[in-house]
Amino acid sequence: MYGSKESPLSRESVYPLTHPQRRIWVIEQIFPGMPLHNIGGPVRMKGSIDLDVLEASILAFIRRHDALRIRIGEADGQPYQTFGDAEPLMIGRRDFSGSPDPEGAFRRWVDEQAGKPFRLSDESPLYEFTLYRIGEDDSGYLFRCHHIIADGWSNAILTKQIADDYALLAAGGPIPEGEGASSYVDYIRQEQHYLNSPRMARNKRFWNEKFALHSAPGNTGYRYAPTDGRRMTVDFQPDLALLMKTFAAQANASLNAYFVMLYALYLYRTTGQTAITIGTPVANRSGKQEKSIFGMFTSTMPLRLQIDETAKPSELLADIQRELTACYYHQRYPYDLLLRDLDDAHGGGGQLFDTCINYYNTKLASSINHASIENVEFYSGHQWYALQLVIKEWSEDGGLTLDADYKLSEHDEDGIRRMLALIRTINEHILTGAKTAVSQLELLTEEERNRQLIAFNDTAVDYPRDRTVCDLFAEEAERGPHRIALQDGEAAMTYRELDDRSGRLAGVLIGKGVRRESIVGLLVRHSAEAVVAILAVMKTGGAYLPIDPDYPFDRIGYMLGDSGAALLLTDDGTHAAAARYGTQRINLQDPGLYEDSREAALALPSAKPDQLAYVIYTSGSTGRPKGAMIEHRGLTNYIWWAKQMYTRGRGEVFPLYTSLAFDLTVTSIFTPLVSGGTIRVYRSDDGEFSLFRILRDNEATVVKLTPAHLSLLKDTDYRDSSVKTFIVGGEDLKTSLAQAITNRFGGEIDIYNEYGPTETVVGCMIHKFDPDEDGRASVPIGVPGHNVQLYVLDERMRPVPPGMLGELFVSGDGVARGYLNREELTRERFADNPFKSGARMYRTGDLARFLPSGKLEYGGRIDHQVKIRGHRVELPEVEACLMNMNGMRECVVIDLEQEGQGRYLCAYYVADRTWTDRELASQMSNTLPDYMVPTSYVRLDHIPLNVNGKVDRPRLPEPERRSVKGDYNAPDTRAEKLLAHTLESVLGFSPIGMGDNFYHLGGDSIKAIQTASRLSQAGGSIKVKDMLANPIIGDMARAVQIRAERDARRNEPGTGELAPTPILAWFMNRELAQPHHDHQSVLLRLKQPLSNREIGLIMRALIGHHDALRLNLRRGTRTWHYTDRAESDSGFAVKGYDLSSLSGQERQDKLAELGERFKSEFDLYEGLLFKACLFDLGEDGPHLLLAAHHAVVDGVSWRILLEDFALAAEAVRQGKEILFPPTTDSYQRHALRLMEQTEADEAELAYWRKATDLATAWPEDRDFGEDVWGSSHTETIRLSETDTNALVGGANLAYGTQPIELMAAALAEALGAAFPATEPVVELEGHGRLDAGEDADVGRTVGWFTTLYPVLLPRGGDIAARIKAAKETLRRVPRGGIGFGVLAEHRNAFPAYRGLKPVRFNYLGEFGRELDNEWFAYSDLPTGAESGPANALSFRLEWNAMIIGGRLQVGITYSRNLYADETIERLAAHYADALRTILRHCADKEESEFTPSDFETAALSQADLDHLFR
Repeated sequence: MYGSKESPLSRESVYPLTHPQRRIWVIEQIFPGMPLHNIGGPVRMKGSIDLDVLEASILAFIRRHDALRIRIGEADGQPYQTFGDAEPLMIGRRDFSGSPDPEGAFRRWVDEQAGKPFRLSDESPLYEFTLYRIGEDDSGYLFRCHHIIADGWSNAILTKQIADDYALLAAGGPIPEGEGASSYVDYIRQEQHYLNSPRMARNKRFWNEKFALHSAPGNTGYRYAPTDGRRMTVDFQPDLALLMKTFAAQANASLNAYFVMLYALYLYRTTGQTAITIGTPVANRSGKQEKSIFGMFTSTMPLRLQIDETAKPSELLADIQRELTACYYHQRYPYDLLLRDLDDAHGGGGQLFDTCINYYNTKLASSINHASIENVEFYSGHQWYALQLVIKEWSEDGGLTLDADYKLSEHDEDGIRRMLALIRTINEHILTGAKTAVSQLELLTEEERNRQLIAFNDTAVDYPRDRTVCDLFAEEAERGPHRIALQDGEAAMTYRELDDRSGRLAGVLIGKGVRRESIVGLLVRHSAEAVVAILAVMKTGGAYLPIDPDYPFDRIGYMLGDSGAALLLTDDGTHAAAARYGTQRINLQDPGLYEDSREAALALPSAKPDQLAYVIYTSGSTGRPKGAMIEHRGLTNYIWWAKQMYTRGRGEVFPLYTSLAFDLTVTSIFTPLVSGGTIRVYRSDDGEFSLFRILRDNEATVVKLTPAHLSLLKDTDYRDSSVKTFIVGGEDLKTSLAQAITNRFGGEIDIYNEYGPTETVVGCMIHKFDPDEDGRASVPIGVPGHNVQLYVLDERMRPVPPGMLGELFVSGDGVARGYLNREELTRERFADNPFKSGARMYRTGDLARFLPSGKLEYGGRIDHQVKIRGHRVELPEVEACLMNMNGMRECVVIDLEQEGQGRYLCAYYVADRTWTDRELASQMSNTLPDYMVPTSYVRLDHIPLNVNGKVDRPRLPEPERRSVKGDYNAPDTRAEKLLAHTLESVLGFSPIGMGDNFYHLGGDSIKAIQTASRLSQAGGSIKVKDMLANPIIGDMARAVQIRAERDARRNEPGTGELAPTPILAWFMNRELAQPHHDHQSVLLRLKQPLSNREIGLIMRALIGHHDALRLNLRRGTRTWHYTDRAESDSGFAVKGYDLSSLSGQERQDKLAELGERFKSEFDLYEGLLFKACLFDLGEDGPHLLLAAHHAVVDGVSWRILLEDFALAAEAVRQGKEILFPPTTDSYQRHALRLMEQTEADEAELAYWRKATDLATAWPEDRDFGEDVWGSSHTETIRLSETDTNALVGGANLAYGTQPIELMAAALAEALGAAFPATEPVVELEGHGRLDAGEDADVGRTVGWFTTLYPVLLPRGGDIAARIKAAKETLRRVPRGGIGFGVLAEHRNAFPAYRGLKPVRFNYLGEFGRELDNEWFAYSDLPTGAESGPANALSFRLEWNAMIIGGRLQVGITYSRNLYADETIERLAAHYADALRTILRHCADKEESEFTPSDFETAALSQADLDHLFR
């Protein structure tokens, strides 16, 4: 028991960890080497302090408490603890008084100490004291330790005892060395006793009963997630703190309970949660002796609260205190054991909470020998819980401090600031109106309420409210009768002709019985006739009902029957098929329709503003679509507002290119007609996607489209486009997409994000994208339009605070009449406006929040409605369709996200019979549009439910994304194979069979466009319309056309002058002292002997086949040109040296000497630039040195040459003709292609300027002379075969990386450690072939293609963040870096950067069979310098990495005149350690993580993904 007289100084036993310690140890294994568990801070003393006496006091404290000497070890995967020697560690000292800014230097030092991790793994010390002085009467000590040896209570023991001992020593008296100090070993033994006691059994029963119904989260346990955090602090002034304490005392509650109540009320009021679980640390010290022991006792106690919404705050506080008190009696039960209990009971494991509230109820010493003490707790910048609220009552004036520590991966600064502001508001309302029920507590101040309800909605603007759009169109026709109103192909109509033609058709319709508010169906595709028909229907006073001809028969029939359509207007393409519906039909393409007299048209009735203009059906939750009824006044208000927002005067051209059933066409039809503009019709029947034609024709000025359509434009330059305005709606618009489009248009484009449900006339709010201001993941939806009011409300119809999600309600002149024939649904969705008398408002079902800017941001759906490909889908309608099938018992349909492919529907069902997925999809296609048909189906034994009886979505299994099952029919013809391969890459499925259905595999119009584009690149072609019309892949393949074989001219060899490539220009600009000696070479150990003559034949053949090997430099002009050396035998003689008589080391030295001499004898003007030299190395066998001037080869070239060398050797040996595989584009074609790229994309130019502007000179150790090749040395490191296999294989699964991205992450860390003050702008060397041009093929072209380009490697963050950042940085490099050389060398765009010598990194990849075959193998014997000794290095440090013989080897080349060997050795070791750490980390990850580049078509940012996968 406690008070044991056994001296802690003599104990050398090994002890288990206590449960509080073990929990820390487990977390530490997940996050090793991080300051996650650093605790402590500076104790600052204002007054005269003797630091020697203070040091003596600290040393006495260390000797007194054995927990400070705890060391942690590990054996067989299990931790243990021992107690080290009694001799304390040395206490360091820091003096800041001499600093120009002592206070700033001190604070920076504290932050640095807070972030320095302790090591648990090697029994290292786990504490540190440092004395410091800031000024004459300003000093103190900093204590920091690992949480595994101490807790907050221990800190109070420490400060008090050191202060007491200082007073005793300062007075000349002795201090107690160890009297009365209990040992932490006693607590270890006591815990072991407790774990087998009846008390433990009672405690366990209490907690297990309390959480018996707990549904384990399953995803919040010990998992690897970023721990980076930040602290935000607010103070409660003494007078306010006194009110809070008084309120708590009156409820017989603690201040801890009061803050628990504040946070619980914040959660309840912002989320609606009434069942809340939070964590609260407990001291776990029950007796006097326990309270005197320095050590880690603290445990975390889960507190489960049930909010009584009718309770007053004082009653809720009393309930919380009672719950806390009950739990305190059982606080000893270890939290990790409770988690294990619940895991056994429920499965899934996990945390019970992610927020912890910690009230420091300890009083710290406030003075020391008449000097005042200020206690400050530092923050390490890392934490385990998502949110920690720490309340401190340390101030002498009675004030309170609240620290909000939050994880950056879970919260952002704005969100925490809003949370603290709301907690303050709740606190004020409690203290001023305590008798109000908690459900009535206000979250808004009066000022905020007025701003949201009144100022934000002050949108009243005059408009022609008593006229219809037809009236406004007629006025435009009067003003400009001869202007073009409508263009459809070559046919055009003036305003007068359109007015006349629509009037004549209106007369016909009246003759057919159409009257005011008659509904007339339009079963037509967008066309000139469709526009005429819409105006005609409205001129009769009727309402038009647009119907997409691609809808299933059942859906069209329902819409016609439900609407009671009096007439159905068709065209040649739909007229015959429409007979089945039984509705009276008129074919709009019948020329006789327009022969009625003008007088009849003039006698048309005029529609009233409160009459119907149109009805549009949207997906319905009952299983049937619902018709939204839009009145003329609402339409006029919207169109008049759109005219002011989107047009710059008369002459705007709006393209009409989408289905009339999609209400975005309302903008494209009426806005130009009331503003003197033109509608340009783009029909969808000529194969190419209309949007591409619109941009190519360069006539349209204003285009309305969805984000999905907009994303198709982000890869093309449109700087000279006629389009000046995009109106984007229908889906959430990502900021990254808007920025990409802005860049593609050279900044000369206005992008408006227009939000509005069909029920509020197309658009009711707007935001113009601002590239400088809009930095969130999504573009805001903005502010209300004219005569529109917007409200963001909670479930009790109260406005919510800024930053908090609520449901969006829309009021104003645009609100629809309601739903046709759906009175109950109309009452549910349309209600009286409680904030504006006499007005109605529409409940959108969308979530939104107010941003700090005052604008609104879209927050998703609140109900079962989702957006699929821009279309609104009510999931219950899809479920109802499934339930209509015989044998279906239960089903649930949800929307899921496919990697890089957008959202799709998945159906889970329980049934009495079995269907194939194709059968289910086929049946649903008879009733639902293709976008509403699920693409995946999962049959279950039962639908999983949670404890509340609702569908438990996390427990629904992931569907197999090959969604249409059945017999697999493999592709056979070339067209089928090409199409299947392309579809697999676009849709993400493999294999795709000829019987599969494009739609059911997740295909849609966007995927069809992407497929057609990729197919074109692969040598085929198909029209998008043919893909959509033939969804069965086998049928689709019949529409694929294979292009003719590649133009044979590509194989023509280069002749004459060579245009300078950027890399050759870079070489010439270096003006080397020995330009003839700058090579790449390879030494081969010959496995079969080859004579000098045979090698000469091979060399001649190689040089004849690969034209770049025949390049030379022309004297005088110093230009490159091709020679015709292959026709002559001269120059192909192979030198030979016999070194067999020399000893081993002599042989190697001589090889290096002769090899360097051989390389130095090249002549750029006259000689061959690719040569061979044969060495007889005696017992080491024959070796062949192949050397080429760097001007004619690169790393990829060597692969080609060595493969061809082996082929030629085999042919020579067999006496056959030497035949090589055909070459690809000549190097000359490549050079000409680059010369054409003189104009740069502005976005790319800005990218390179940013990188070069950050580049600075790298620090050097010394200056012993020039950094030339003669002073160079290479330090080589090698990875094991196991690590290398991980690098090129399994390690890349963790984050979807490539080996170079992992190596770059390690490089950033190594350089950051070696040169912390320098921005890590490194120069990457790429092979320059992937982005050689759209139509280029240089796969078998020899030449110097290398690209050199700067990249700012990100550093900082945890290991996962560093890997992701490196990956994204390298993948954002424009065009593989090829453009940088063009700009730098052809345009001299970055002269300052070219004056710097970079750190360069080059990964050459893996050399396999080309360096080890039946003819030769690679040899690493030295063959002398590759460059002349007088040549200046073009770098400060150069890293060359390659894999040879299954092992990665990295050579770091540097000048010994600038760097000591020890510096580079340390750098190399750090790099190797960093790379191995990354590989281990990746190997330990069980699940993959994603980054934006994994979702190219989705335009997601990292913030989107973190939210998506959190």
